[in-house]
Amino acid sequence: MTRAWMAGGLALWWGWQTAQYVPVWNTPLSLAMHVVQVAPSKPRALLNYGTMLVVHGQLSNARTAFMRAHAMAQAPHVPPYDRTAVTESATENLRAVAVLVASARARGWTGVYP
Repeated sequence: MTRAWMAGGLALWWGWQTAQYVPVWNTPLSLAMHVVQVAPSKPRALLNYGTMLVVHGQLSNARTAFMRAHAMAQAPHVPPYDRTAVTESATENLRAVAVLVASARARGWTGVYP
């Protein structure tokens, strides 16, 4: 009887945990946003979040995320390999966002303001 109660309790707990994280795993953007909230001092989290923002057409917010990731990569707690990788990726992504914005403006699209 005790094992049945334990198994039932464990199943309820797993169900509750699953329900808590369904919104987090709903989209890649919501997952990336959650990772930034859980690990705010990790520049790679911001880099990934910025990438998801680009995918969703939020270029201004993506630019901000890439700039923050670049700045955060210089912090003393960031390992050298992360510092280099994030700095290079953030720089390349900022260039790409600038190209996307210029292209959008050349086509007369509105609402693109990084």
